[in-house]
Amino acid sequence: MFHPHFDEAEPDGYKAGFADPTNSFHEKAMLCRAAENTCYFASVNCAGAGSATTSAVASPDGTLLAYQPYGKAGLLIADLDLDLATGLLAARCRSG
Repeated sequence: MFHPHFDEAEPDGYKAGFADPTNSFHEKAMLCRAAENTCYFASVNCAGAGSATTSAVASPDGTLLAYQPYGKAGLLIADLDLDLATGLLAARCRSG
């Protein structure tokens, strides 16, 4: 699942690591989406210092695979094991 978004940075905003308790709920929601759909979830945001979210990839089990440090521009690269992304839980909602 690909989730591009833009969260405008605020002065003296977030500076902690990914999923720090002081961050917004959006990072934990990303991990939940990956787990509830047994798929990889890639969330992409710009690298503004003070931004509430950053670019990250969650594994199908809901764990963090990789993230871009807050405020650092760069290219986030993650190795995916596609056999883990079964989509089994997402398929439960299909009809017909």
